[in-house]
Amino acid sequence: MQQACITELCLRNAVAVVTLRVEQKYCIIDLTYFKKNKIAMRWRTEKEVRSGKGHLICGSKKCTAQEDLTSWEVNFSYSEGGERKNALVKVRLCPQCSEMLNYGSQKRRVERKKKARKEKRVNLEKGDTKPNEGPPDEAKKPKG
Repeated sequence: MQQACITELCLRNAVAVVTLRVEQKYCIIDLTYFKKNKIAMRWRTEKEVRSGKGHLICGSKKCTAQEDLTSWEVNFSYSEGGERKNALVKVRLCPQCSEMLNYGSQKRRVERKKKARKEKRVNLEKGDTKPNEGPPDEAKKPKG
């Protein structure tokens, strides 16, 4: 009788450890303020783990899409016991929520491309044959 209780207790502890690992593998993400680059994340609850939210269903707080989910690895910064911690967690998002997650970085990429195109155009207008090079060296020009 006592051996059965110990075995059952060990089994419960093992299930609790596995459940905790599964809960902390994926996060739920709140993209309400994505345009301000403010993204909130939290660990999944046991109820969400059972329902598949954040793994089989889009991990965005307000979305319920189940098709075309993409996995993203995101740095999750949190405090536990007054100590700051960081963890790389996975977030499964639908295409629309993925765009919101990457809104800031996509915006920066577009600006970089525009700037590079503008620099190339200016260099070509100046008569440079090779873009991204400065003006030709005056000392190398033939005298005459």
